[in-house]
Amino acid sequence: MIQKEYNFKYSKSLLGFESLTVLITFGLAAYLFFEKESKIFAIILLLVGISNVIYYLSRITNEKIQMKINATGITLKNKFIAWNKIDEIQIEKIYSGNVSGDFITIRTKSDKQYDLEISEIDVTNKKLKKIISNYGNFIK
Repeated sequence: MIQKEYNFKYSKSLLGFESLTVLITFGLAAYLFFEKESKIFAIILLLVGISNVIYYLSRITNEKIQMKINATGITLKNKFIAWNKIDEIQIEKIYSGNVSGDFITIRTKSDKQYDLEISEIDVTNKKLKKIISNYGNFIK
């Protein structure tokens, strides 16, 4: 069995790029406040922008391992699942309205299901499938 351990954290570059939406929100709030004198909408956008700043800062500064793969099994956030307990693993892009994201879903032999959004983790679907296939035929 492979002895290498794979640790995945939040992608700093992806989160940094996505956090540019904060600048757009603040810019639009300033435009509405000063140019259109629409103070109510400006304040609402300002609150949304502040919430986004807090969200992105918490993600960018988060150094915790979000997913770990090794010879004993997979850990999603803080939940460990041993290889011998896993029935199947799905890695797919899921669309919900205008939002989409990449997810890993692990279904155990006891019919429990564990999910993790991997869109913001520093790994591609293709690479993750290749890593998992080194430990067995779990990908469905």
